[in-house]
Amino acid sequence: MSKIWGSYPWIADDAQWEVRKYSARGDLQAVVRSSATPSPVSGQLLEELLSERYRHASQGPALEDLKRDQRRIARHTTTPSFGVVVAAADGGVAIGEFRVNTESSRAWIKVDPSGTVTAVDLPAGLDVKRWGPDWVTGVERDALDREEIHRYTCR
Repeated sequence: MSKIWGSYPWIADDAQWEVRKYSARGDLQAVVRSSATPSPVSGQLLEELLSERYRHASQGPALEDLKRDQRRIARHTTTPSFGVVVAAADGGVAIGEFRVNTESSRAWIKVDPSGTVTAVDLPAGLDVKRWGPDWVTGVERDALDREEIHRYTCR
């Protein structure tokens, strides 16, 4: 997984539990490592993930076939180190924890270009689209599946 903002590509390596920032010439600029503890992937966790992922999909035989295929190819033994990696407008990166459940807030860390790390909690269900120097915009869906764009200030 990689994100690019300006001339700073960020590359996440889930196996190494780290995100690396490179210069335009390919020089390593920074490394952010996860301190999260991996959880085992159980059948229950996989079912929760599939239910959450397809909660808005039309129910029927085609969806059940898709879920069956995904159960068959699921080979991970532990959860991912990162849930979301978003390149920030200031050249930094924001990293959200892995979560199946969208009912509770998600913890994020924001690393600015100088290496300063800030912890940020964002509301449940927020799909982050842009991360600025002191703001975040994202999309939230309500119970009727209507989308609203929200902007939050984070300092």
